[in-house]
Amino acid sequence: ASIYHTTVTRHNVSEYCEGQENAYFTATTTETPVPVYYNWYLDGILIPGDNRGTLFLNDVAIGAHYLAAAAVVEGCNTSVMSSTVNFNVHAAPEVTITGNNVICNGDGAVLTAHASTMAVHPASSNQYRYTYQWSNGSTTSNTTATTNQITVTASGTYTVTVTNRIKRDNT
Repeated sequence: ASIYHTTVTRHNVSEYCEGQENAYFTATTTETPVPVYYNWYLDGILIPGDNRGTLFLNDVAIGAHYLAAAAVVEGCNTSVMSSTVNFNVHAAPEVTITGNNVICNGDGAVLTAHASTMAVHPASSNQYRYTYQWSNGSTTSNTTATTNQITVTASGTYTVTVTNRIKRDNT
């Protein structure tokens, strides 16, 4: 008799931000003489209705999770559980802009973007530092700047896109 082995592979990163992207997984089973279908389990609970070898997860709650798949060999009444794959879902950073909203006689106003620090990964970690892209709607300045401050000399509405390895968020 053949011994079947089921493996789950994570195709994106192991860190996600709520509402940002889909977590993408595949399951494969070796040495099966007949077709298989899969029962997927998120945190030990069966995900109903999806029996394919590919799974896209979205809208997963914030926190640490694990995923496993059981390959069910058709006609053999055999089920083989995979090992688990771990991944984390983080809260999206919140972004605010502060600064003087009045520019007088050609003086500049300093605008500062404040991004909330993700609870799991400190902002001081090089891997999770933010970059900033500022725009006033018609032009973009400081593209991928490493600073959260700009000096503006023209009136207008300014926005900033704050990016880290996991999430983008606009304000």
